[in-house]
Amino acid sequence: MILAEFNLNNGIIPSYRFEPAMLLPYMTNAMIFQIVCEVFFVLYILGFIIVEILQLIKLRTAYFTMFWNWIEISIISFSITAIVIYFYRLFETNSLTKQINDSKGNGYIKFQYVGYWNEIFSYLIGFIVFLATIKYLRLLRFNRRISMLADTLKYSGRQLFHFSIIFWIIFFAFAQLFFITFQFGDDQYTTFIQASISLILMLMGKFSIYSMSMVDPLLSQIYILVYVIVLSFILLNMFVSILTDTFSAVREDIQKQTNDYEIVDFMMGRLKKWTGFGVPPSDTQGPNVNKNLEGYANSAYVKDEDDNDEDQSSNDAMNHMNMFPSRIDRLLQSLATIYKDNDGAQMPWGKQPYQAPPKKQEYPFRPESQAGKRRQSLAKVDTS
Repeated sequence: MILAEFNLNNGIIPSYRFEPAMLLPYMTNAMIFQIVCEVFFVLYILGFIIVEILQLIKLRTAYFTMFWNWIEISIISFSITAIVIYFYRLFETNSLTKQINDSKGNGYIKFQYVGYWNEIFSYLIGFIVFLATIKYLRLLRFNRRISMLADTLKYSGRQLFHFSIIFWIIFFAFAQLFFITFQFGDDQYTTFIQASISLILMLMGKFSIYSMSMVDPLLSQIYILVYVIVLSFILLNMFVSILTDTFSAVREDIQKQTNDYEIVDFMMGRLKKWTGFGVPPSDTQGPNVNKNLEGYANSAYVKDEDDNDEDQSSNDAMNHMNMFPSRIDRLLQSLATIYKDNDGAQMPWGKQPYQAPPKKQEYPFRPESQAGKRRQSLAKVDTS
């Protein structure tokens, strides 16, 4: 495309633009592979739409309150639009090809309309790839270090929104200034959009001051100095400060969390659970005894199959082992209270020291009881 702009000074500003495009995509050796990929893409989008519709029916209005659902809606919308434009571009290309065959290549064929739709199609593909790449952050949320980026942007969203309002107001003010001042003398500022792109490149240090000096040597230097000070040294440092403060807060919060959500450990744990390899054998859980009496010692070997924190398990086991003697003392004291005789004499294994009964006290002979035999022998010793 070749253009000639006639300005008010009776001058002509020529410009050109070449847009290479492959309007006949099925002319290469990878034709079959490309067709298969396109068919799978359409089937995936159809399945994707069904899943999202089911989620919308299930969640209703709460569906639109989630950020990732808007990403899914954007991907579906851009994909459907890209598919429609793809077939429309293919239809227009076949129509132009038919015109070329009818005129045997001697007629004037205008490809600008098809090139326009091809450019829109390229923009849509770019947006789809961008959103699909952003979607990987959700898949990597199991790792607490990688999820720090998403959490930082999430918690700093309100501050970044207010900062962006101030930034774009000041940026567009400078864009208007550069556009009005240098639109007739510098090709980089002929339009407002071109001036905005040139100012963004100026933030990265990519600009030519020579062409601007040819228009106005003094104002060009003043404009560049003020622009660099305001945007580079003030606004961009504010942006970095907001992200730094939010990142520090997120990092302190994440350091308090456990690392149980590592993607590799998560997948391996689920795989072991499904296959049964993660379940400990029965002999490692100790004999099948009464847990009320001996479970305190054996509980150190009982572990939850989903608990990967070995330090916590070892600490629990040590706590149970340290509590074992005190629990045994409580058990013996309870037994002594149960088998206490009618006169208040406790058994020898009680917590208090044993006291012999009075000499005149007679005990009945109970040969069937070991405790009775022991009390009778002790009574004989005391009376002698």
